[in-house]
Amino acid sequence: MTSTDTNNPSNISNDRTPSISTEEKIERESKSSEEEDEDDEDDDEKNNTLDDLADEELMRRQYVKKNEFRRVSVAAERYNPEEDTDSDNEQSLVYQKTPEQRQRLKEAVCHNLLFRTLEAKQMDQILDAMWEKNVKKGETIIKQGHLF
Repeated sequence: MTSTDTNNPSNISNDRTPSISTEEKIERESKSSEEEDEDDEDDDEKNNTLDDLADEELMRRQYVKKNEFRRVSVAAERYNPEEDTDSDNEQSLVYQKTPEQRQRLKEAVCHNLLFRTLEAKQMDQILDAMWEKNVKKGETIIKQGHLF
């Protein structure tokens, strides 16, 4: 500055803030942008977490609704057919059927929990013991505690 510049009050700064070098300005700006990025990431994580929780809750509710009428478990005693001596002397019941009747019966039981894992020979024995009975609408088929 020249002497005339110092005499001109408009050229003299009354600002008492220390001057900052360009490097310091760049460093401060990069730090603030990094902090903003971190804040944005935190917000994204919060939003993702809320979205994930909402998705998980929706999936849980769908699962519960889908399975609300399914049994929870099936329990039974341990059974080893090789140790069972009672069934060796018994005669198997066989009711004659047409191939169409046999196929209808097989289709009726093939997806049933009790029958779906049977081997072919076992399934044949079960189907042999079944018979077809025509019933009218409203007729009682099975009454608890009664045999045939």
